[in-house]
Amino acid sequence: YIDGGKQLTAVADDVFTNMPLLSEIKLRRQGLTNLDFLREFAKTPTASSLEYLDLSYNSLNLPLDFSLKNFTSLVDVDFSLNEIDHLPEGVFDLPLLFNLDLGFNSITFIHPNAFPALID
Repeated sequence: YIDGGKQLTAVADDVFTNMPLLSEIKLRRQGLTNLDFLREFAKTPTASSLEYLDLSYNSLNLPLDFSLKNFTSLVDVDFSLNEIDHLPEGVFDLPLLFNLDLGFNSITFIHPNAFPALID
């Protein structure tokens, strides 16, 4: 858990790849501008153990341009207080998702199938 001070501006792509029991990532208030590390982690078998993801209060000014579907255990996601502008198709294809905070972003477009797990 790392919080505050904008101490990180980037995270190495492979930082979480060898942590099979990792269930929470909290990188709040860091000034992060990309999710390359998360995209790489999503490709690993250990991605399915992640339950909680907090990337709030960063500078993510991008569309979430990849699906989080490999994080099959995600229950709580916080992307609040960033600069995300749209949500593409399938980005939150998470069957166990219970809490999602996207507040205080610049979202101008949400694809009708951004949340396919909710349509059943």
